[in-house]
Amino acid sequence: GEGCVAGEEWLSDGHELVGQRVARLFRTDSDEERVVLGTVACWAREDEEAGDEALFRCRHDDGDQEDLDEGEAVEGVACYRALRAHGGRPNPRILRSAEAAPPFTADRTAQADRRAGFSGGG
Repeated sequence: GEGCVAGEEWLSDGHELVGQRVARLFRTDSDEERVVLGTVACWAREDEEAGDEALFRCRHDDGDQEDLDEGEAVEGVACYRALRAHGGRPNPRILRSAEAAPPFTADRTAQADRRAGFSGGG
């Protein structure tokens, strides 16, 4: 896949955000909210000398990709977990509570998803 070429500054491991599912909210031209799901594919360490913060490359399920800063990546993970937990579009209150939760309480959610066969709980 494009995007994460090993040997460049992009790393495919070494950070807990890599491999996490994210949900990104976008506004369309008609001012509707569109949710795009994706996965953090790799990351680049911050470069203090250059003044660059760490970046996280998110590969969207629709084939697009974007580079997120750490805050955006964490928010995307929280948004995805809120979506999964509530089975639909998160409202702002749900998103705020998801963001307030500690972001990485091991990865019980992913394991539970696998056990449930990702069926959405029936």
